[in-house]
Amino acid sequence: MPEKITLLQGAELLEESGLTVDTLQKMGQITFEFVGNSELMDVHIFRADEFHGEPTESEEMRPQWFQLDEVPFNHMWADDIYWFPLVLQKKLFRGYFKFQGQDTILEHSLKEVEEV
Repeated sequence: MPEKITLLQGAELLEESGLTVDTLQKMGQITFEFVGNSELMDVHIFRADEFHGEPTESEEMRPQWFQLDEVPFNHMWADDIYWFPLVLQKKLFRGYFKFQGQDTILEHSLKEVEEV
């Protein structure tokens, strides 16, 4: 089963970015809850340290490069500032975020784990 997940994620990566990778590392899993919506969103986060191809713009993304100390968290989802640094530090994690609308975090938890 993990091979199928990796292949699916790889195909999605190619479609949305124009890139391919040899290896995807699963770094985290976050459950999102949005007030007023009974369904939870379960997001799996992957990392690749090497890639092939040139990043291309798509409906899903407009690729840009940033220095690590200049990541524009103020232009990203409100939760990214909490978990994205863990990905950069190659730490595994599980998290939960409860949102009011798309910008207000009502509660959250984030913990480092041994495996995801």
